[in-house]
Amino acid sequence: MAFRFKRASCVVVGTFNMYIIQPSWLAKIGLYPKATTFAIYAKFDEPGSRFAPQEAPTHKWTVSPNRIDIETEAEHEDCGEKIATVLAKLPETPLKAIGNNYIYEAPLSELGNLKDFACFDPAVPAGYEVRQRSFHLGLTHEEQQFNLQLSVTREVIELSVNVHTDFAGIGSEHAPSVARRFAQQREQAEFLVTSILKVGVEHDTGNSQAATGSNGRPPA
Repeated sequence: MAFRFKRASCVVVGTFNMYIIQPSWLAKIGLYPKATTFAIYAKFDEPGSRFAPQEAPTHKWTVSPNRIDIETEAEHEDCGEKIATVLAKLPETPLKAIGNNYIYEAPLSELGNLKDFACFDPAVPAGYEVRQRSFHLGLTHEEQQFNLQLSVTREVIELSVNVHTDFAGIGSEHAPSVARRFAQQREQAEFLVTSILKVGVEHDTGNSQAATGSNGRPPA
């Protein structure tokens, strides 16, 4: 069984001045050419803004008083590098944590290949309908917590991995370097997926491959 990449994001939680972190400032610090135009999206649920570069709309920013979130549907987009550039320019910003998130999907037709997980085929009382079935596993490795969740909904099988780093123990001055581990942590996440859940991850090449380092070991 193999999953395909759906989307990924890098989220940093802290206290931000959302009037600073705007498209013109991002161009000023070198993240985009100065002539870049952005699409601006309405944000009605809380204070903040959403925007995306129009020339290469592979990712979208969400900036609010308590977080910055960059999400992409492009498999090789490095959201963490952009977050790291912002944080390096705002060293006095109070920060709490960074979360890197990687989402994969497989069609429901693959459900039969998940027979190792008994909870995916529960017997429910008459009159009840299963809306979602999930398996969650939390792991710690050094200062990171890895959360793996496999969910079966009515439409799709979704696999998500969250890599959470809390700055309470290591200090927020390390935030830019943690954000720059976005690609590395994705490799670690896929290694855990293939070695623990026994499912594959398909990449753009169309080949199903395990995200392991040399000699089958997890990425460093």
